[in-house]
Amino acid sequence: MSYKRSASAALMIVFVLSLLACSSDISDAEYLERAGQNLSAGDSAAAVIQLKNAVRQNPSNMEARLLLGELHFQAGDLEAAEKELGRVIDRASDEQRDRVLPLLAQAWVSLGRLQDVQAIELEGLSDSSRGAVLAAKAMAEMQQGQLAVAQRRLATSLALAPDSTYVKYVEAMLAARNGELATARDHLLALTEQAPDYGLAWALLGDVVQSSNPADAANYYSRAIELNPELLGYRLKRVFVNIQQQAFDAARNDLKVLLNNVPQSPRVNYALGLVEFYAGNYPEALSALLIAEPIKFDIPGVLLYMGLTQAQLGDHNLAYRHIKDFYELDNSNPIGNRFMAEMWVRFGEADKAEQLVRQMLEETPGNSDLLNILANSLVSQQRMDEALDVLSEVARLEPGSASAQMRLGAGYLSAGREQEGFNLLEQAIEMAPESGSADAVLVAALLQEGENKKALEAAQAYRDRAPEQPEPWLLIGRSQFALRDKASAKQAFERADVLEPGNPSANHALATLAFAEQDYAAAKRYYEVVLAEHRDFVPSLMAHAAVSAYQGDFETMLTFLERARSAKPQYLQARLLIARYYLSNQQVENVASAFTGLEPQYMDNPAVLRTMALARLQQGELEQAKQQLQKLFKLIDQPRVADYRVLAAVSEGLGDKEGMVSALNSALELNPEDPGLQLSMARYAYTQADRESFNQHLTEALRLAPGSPQVLQLQAAAANLDGKSGEALSILQQMHADQPSVSTLMNLVQQHLLMRNESLAKDTLESWVDQHPADVAPRLLLAERFRLAGSAGDAMEQFSAVLNVDSNNVVALNNLAWMLRDEQPARALEYARAAVQQTEGKSAAVQDTLAMVLSSNGKYGEARSIFSKLLAESPEVPEFQYHSAQVELAAGDEVTARELLKKLLASDKEFSERAAAEALYAKLAAAD
Repeated sequence: MSYKRSASAALMIVFVLSLLACSSDISDAEYLERAGQNLSAGDSAAAVIQLKNAVRQNPSNMEARLLLGELHFQAGDLEAAEKELGRVIDRASDEQRDRVLPLLAQAWVSLGRLQDVQAIELEGLSDSSRGAVLAAKAMAEMQQGQLAVAQRRLATSLALAPDSTYVKYVEAMLAARNGELATARDHLLALTEQAPDYGLAWALLGDVVQSSNPADAANYYSRAIELNPELLGYRLKRVFVNIQQQAFDAARNDLKVLLNNVPQSPRVNYALGLVEFYAGNYPEALSALLIAEPIKFDIPGVLLYMGLTQAQLGDHNLAYRHIKDFYELDNSNPIGNRFMAEMWVRFGEADKAEQLVRQMLEETPGNSDLLNILANSLVSQQRMDEALDVLSEVARLEPGSASAQMRLGAGYLSAGREQEGFNLLEQAIEMAPESGSADAVLVAALLQEGENKKALEAAQAYRDRAPEQPEPWLLIGRSQFALRDKASAKQAFERADVLEPGNPSANHALATLAFAEQDYAAAKRYYEVVLAEHRDFVPSLMAHAAVSAYQGDFETMLTFLERARSAKPQYLQARLLIARYYLSNQQVENVASAFTGLEPQYMDNPAVLRTMALARLQQGELEQAKQQLQKLFKLIDQPRVADYRVLAAVSEGLGDKEGMVSALNSALELNPEDPGLQLSMARYAYTQADRESFNQHLTEALRLAPGSPQVLQLQAAAANLDGKSGEALSILQQMHADQPSVSTLMNLVQQHLLMRNESLAKDTLESWVDQHPADVAPRLLLAERFRLAGSAGDAMEQFSAVLNVDSNNVVALNNLAWMLRDEQPARALEYARAAVQQTEGKSAAVQDTLAMVLSSNGKYGEARSIFSKLLAESPEVPEFQYHSAQVELAAGDEVTARELLKKLLASDKEFSERAAAEALYAKLAAAD
């Protein structure tokens, strides 16, 4: 370090220490004096600093604390004010108490400490201070709903302090709480003239006039903000009043300030959600409203706008849930009631919609929007004549409205009165020739009626009026396609795409034509044309994925599904398809990742719950699968057959046989003609030896699926149960002849073995493996039959053949290791170690084989180590005890071997090698 730098540092330290020394020389009285000078100069911020220094220097300086509390109170920092004033009150002089209590009472009211306010003693206070405290008590009573008591208390307060700003503020507040808004406004206008710097009055004035005059309210809130910029509540009020008058830019400006200070505030985010909703930014609106959800019971509007937003995003199920929750909390909101009626129509409760809309029409007769909803509800109830009457009323109320004529025309078409409907649509076109909406309805109606030529003429007439718009060309293309003129239809769609490059409707239609011609590459190119102009257009991404899946190109399918998920993160269909792909391709561990980042409310979607339940079931996570199903069953009115199937499988896995049967019975109630369900019930009855139930369900399964291998297999099992093994054999032979497969082969061989026909079983297996050398399961069974028959050479030949097909087959590796351990111990050890590697050391049986092979190779230490672990983990397995004794004997420790055998044979437990163990023990005992 250089001398100059050291010298500079030393000088700095000296300078700082000198400042500290100077600071400590200033007394609390001097700080108080400086604060007074700052206040005289109008610098409150500097005064606060000096007062804090004063109380730091002398915590007992009550005057400094009182002034500091007063300044905090004036700045609107009531918690800080209450803290300082609370410290003063116990040690205050009479004069200071007179100053403190009115302020402390007001702070306590605002902080919700109403009991503390009521407990304040008035004795010794001046009239003005008593009046202020009484006004605070009146405010507390107002907050508790005791308006009459508050009125009496305020009368006394006014008599004591008629000129008090706070008392007049409370007088205005009480008038407002009593619904006397004009009186409250007059009081506040007078008060703001008398005390123009009193922010509370300006804010309350904004509250009072908000409904009647939002522009004035915004101005009043602005004045309150100027006086107390740090009070964010005033700014939030101005946001809501600006939203009310659709001054969204002004609202956004205030929201920036609010979000910088309280980004997770539910109320601020509710306001943000409203602004984003009205701007059409629905994903952003939903994100904000989700943060606001905790206040949905205080502000039910959160639920309303969540529902409206979900509807705009296309998730009508969630929209329906939110609007139902809102309607339960507030059934008097016109917007909410209208939306509720629309949702009821959509979700099949048109009778409720009709009743609600008729009630609303009593208050606002002639409301066209409500009349249209009423008409839709009547259509849904198949009351077409009444619906037409309502639509006619709308057309009468709006004689110049093309849309009213169009809806009425569409209504006549739905009622089967085609000519009247066509005439009205033509009138709508004449009324608004530039619109195109009526043209689209007219063409669609004509196509539906099979009037394809007339549809083409109507579309061409529209084109003549608007030749440079894509819409008429799209209608021409649809009409020509209906006329089976695919070449002309293609030209029309191509013209629409020229007029609007990347037009989704045109390119999707062209892709459909290409797909019909099996030109899948061209179909995908058309979707890519759309995506070149609209990169995140989800329908094109999903259609491209569908064509790729049809081609078997699942890698590309996943790529486009992932793009759709990224483009619209809350779009469930893309996520569900990704998850289902993983389910069907044994990648169940990836299923949950398909739903990563999904908003919590979407995780309770029935389709998501079903998918996750299946995934949990496949992973063996049965309790979690059950939880998913429980959520599902609470959410939906009527579970599906497939839901009960999954529940049955989960219950069976959990050992809940009663739950399994209950689920299967519920599924059968929904679909008694399902052969799989009848078969499942028959299988269960078979395991319970319930012959009556078994026969009943098997008979139904045979009726519904007489040729089903599963049904025939169960029929064979029933024959065996009745002692008719020959009949069972005939059934299984016929099954194998009709549908030769490994499954039918194995069933047939097992039947031969059941009938003790070993030679036929071997012949059947040998014949199959000769013709199907790559089939592992039959060859393994054949090898095992040879092994059990004592044909070690034939058995090893078959196990070796298995390894030629599947070099990692654990059964073949383990058996060869065991069978070769004496004659070819080195080779046996290779097989044994390979088997252990494949099982990752987790198979006790494979470890047992390895230990015995190690012993054959003279590696007794390794063998003993393995048996030490095996016997500690599975002391009840007699084979491990016997083999351990063999290793000890081979290692030369006859004593230990004899003790192990003695302990083993002291038990009556039977095992396949017991005779050999007894013989060995007898031999060792005789030699002792």
